[in-house]
Formats: sequence, C-alpha cells, structure tokens
Amino acid sequence: MERFLAKTGRSEDDVQTTRILIVDDDHAGRTFLRAILQNYGYSCEVAENGQQALLKLASSLSHLVITDQHMPVMNGLQFLEELIRRPELGSPSVILITAYESMALKARALELGARAVIIKPLPIDELLAAITTALPRQSRPDS
Repeated sequence: MERFLAKTGRSEDDVQTTRILIVDDDHAGRTFLRAILQNYGYSCEVAENGQQALLKLASSLSHLVITDQHMPVMNGLQFLEELIRRPELGSPSVILITAYESMALKARALELGARAVIIKPLPIDELLAAITTALPRQSRPDS
C-alpha cells in the first residue's frame, strides 16, 4: 500500500475516507473488486444493479461509483442517465467497466459523464490509475 500511496500522492487517511460503490450483477466480480480495493484501504459498498445503486446513493454518500455496463434491471449507461436526472444524489465520479470493447459504448459513457471506461478483465493498475484520476484533489473528502 505504501507504494500505491507514494505513486498516487494520496495519504492513507485520504484513501480510507474515500467511499466507493461497486455495482455489478456478478457476485464473484463484486467480491473480487471489493477485496482488491479494500486491500488498498478504500471503503467499499456494493450493489447488484443500477437501480439498487441509486437507492444506496440516496441513503449514503459515495465519492466514486464503479459500475458494470451489462446488468439486469438497470445497466451502466441507464445508471449514468439517471444520475444526470437526479442531482439530489450528488455527483459521484463514475467509472464504467465492461467486457465488450465498443467505441460507441465508450463515447456514450464519456458523454454521460463517466470518467473512464475500462475493459474486463480489469487491469488493476489501470483501474487504480482511473480511480486516482476520477478523484481529483479538490473533490477529495478532506479538502
């Protein structure tokens, strides 16, 4: 973790106060991602789909949402669209993850406000870099 903190320029307190909501219908995927991010000190919550994620955002603050694209009930793009319609949910940064590499999907996600689109299987270094970029210093909880 010390290498990660040095590489990103973040403090341990900064990382520990950052709340990340992981949204994925795949239990193994959610569990894996949560374990990885908690290992780096992040506080994580999980949701099974976009609709469940919206309910969690209505009841608790998240600084970042990492959401899968392909899910039942509400997919990643629908979730992004709903975030735009519901400013009362705050404005967490969003990273979209997907198993399907599509320029149209990536363009639409970025147009809707996603900070990054990452193709599965998730390269952990790329994900950590995207998290660092999605959480600029001025939006961190200690600022």
